[in-house]
Amino acid sequence: QQQQQQQQQQQEKQALQSHSLNSVFNNEAGHQMDVASLTNQIKVLQGVIFDQKKELSKMDKMVQQDKNTTNYCTPGEFCRLMKAFEDDSMAHQNSKLQLALHTAETKLAQHRQHIQQLTRRGAT
Repeated sequence: QQQQQQQQQQQEKQALQSHSLNSVFNNEAGHQMDVASLTNQIKVLQGVIFDQKKELSKMDKMVQQDKNTTNYCTPGEFCRLMKAFEDDSMAHQNSKLQLALHTAETKLAQHRQHIQQLTRRGAT
């Protein structure tokens, strides 16, 4: 049986090799198509395959972008993270400025008292 199959395959190969490129092929409907029209159809189908591969690639990129956006944090989570990891947060800056203002007001009050004391000594 194997020998018969091998012989049949060899016969098929010889039959295909015996046809020249200008030979005529019959399709399933019985229409005759020459090699040139078949090669044209192959080129058209290869173009379709190429276009479909490009579209598939675009869709894959869209899926990846969608997956990446789901990994981002929400605005509320972002604010919490910023407060936790930021050394100079707004509250920290606000407290620094309030301390500096209080220090400056205290020094100003001390200088005013000093000036008043000097003016009293000069008046007396």
